Amino acid sequence: MHLIEPILHQMSSLAKPQRKFMFILLTALTYLPGRVNFRNLGRYISLNEKTFSRWFRRPFDFVTFNLLSLICQDQVY
Repeated sequence: MHLIEPILHQMSSLAKPQRKFMFILLTALTYLPGRVNFRNLGRYISLNEKTFSRWFRRPFDFVTFNLLSLICQDQVY
């Protein structure tokens, strides 16, 4: 969990609300049981399923996130 937040802070294209949402989403994906869909996300997290639907319409640079996570992982080990 401590690796996600510094990676999101390094991504300059993210605004604070999107950074907060992605942190909540990525940490939740690590402990959710079963299928992951908007309804289950809304069930286990304090956000509404409509909120997830709205945020998933916005672009997110997963390539940069993955590259930064690899760099941070190398620094930790």
